[in-house]
Amino acid sequence: MISRRQGTKTDSSVRTIRLREQALVMLKEFRKWQRKKRVAIGDRWTDCDRLFTRDDGTPIHPDSRSGWFREIISRIDLPQLSIHSLRQNITLLLAAGISLRTVSYRAGHAQTSTTANIYSHAIRSADEKAAEVLECIKIRK
Repeated sequence: MISRRQGTKTDSSVRTIRLREQALVMLKEFRKWQRKKRVAIGDRWTDCDRLFTRDDGTPIHPDSRSGWFREIISRIDLPQLSIHSLRQNITLLLAAGISLRTVSYRAGHAQTSTTANIYSHAIRSADEKAAEVLECIKIRK
């Protein structure tokens, strides 16, 4: 059992999710770079339990991520969007028919009702799609 980390909103905020192999490779490369950085600065390095840190190992300020994200997006010539807009993936998962429980877990919601309330538009859309599929099945019979 993993204990709740300081700073998370709920116990369900600490969770394990499956990532694509490419993401794992990139994270391992980053961790290798970070270890080299740690050796280079020696005793000035501060240990913390975070993967993403400042150059000296101290935790980054939560707002820093938003700035970095905007910078990366502009560098690779993508339309400006916020980190929060990436949560659109939840809508896509629900529309694809992934169970509410699974999507809720990946979103870090302690209750499926939270996901259902926030993403009710996607659930209604998926329900409409389900009705269309059932109608097509009835017509074929």
